[in-house]
Amino acid sequence: MNNLTQIIIALLDFKGIGPKAIITFLGEIKINNETIIYQELSKTNVTAINNKVLTPLTWEQALKKANDLINENVSKKIKIINFCDDFYPKKSKI
Repeated sequence: MNNLTQIIIALLDFKGIGPKAIITFLGEIKINNETIIYQELSKTNVTAINNKVLTPLTWEQALKKANDLINENVSKKIKIINFCDDFYPKKSKI
């Protein structure tokens, strides 16, 4: 499981942030080692992300919740893919 999936799941946990906002955000930044820190989130021009709902604490909580969800599914042998993965159906991509 890659960190990009964790980041996407964490962002989707916030009200008003959907796939389009995430794709715009991912196109706006350069991801180093597939990690995103709060400072990168707070500088974005994507209104849905930079709406002051995210704080360092809520971001860390969302990352932990996403990680727990991923681990739970891995233990059940369920593979999670994100809309940036090559495996994601092309017809469903935004």
